[in-house]
Amino acid sequence: MRLHPAHAAIAGAMLLALAAPCLIHPQSTNEGSQRDIPVLQSPCLITADVRRLVEFYEPLLNRKANWSGEDYAEFPTRAGVLAIFSAVAQEKYIPSSAETV
Repeated sequence: MRLHPAHAAIAGAMLLALAAPCLIHPQSTNEGSQRDIPVLQSPCLITADVRRLVEFYEPLLNRKANWSGEDYAEFPTRAGVLAIFSAVAQEKYIPSSAETV
């Protein structure tokens, strides 16, 4: 499966966001530093093809997704949960919220 460069960049950014809290914890920073490191605990990707995105993330995260129907899957991680949700289902719950550009 070949990814469009924009999709690869988004996937890389999401992986970095999920991995960063595992690599650097606020507790491990210098006591004198007031810098807080944000932690994304429950990012949710809205997509037209849930299965395809799950197939992309399963080998990257080295785990199988937990499915809840065909419209939703999630990957629990140490930092939080990466959720993947169907744009069609999102549109049903919140009209005009999942319009594509």
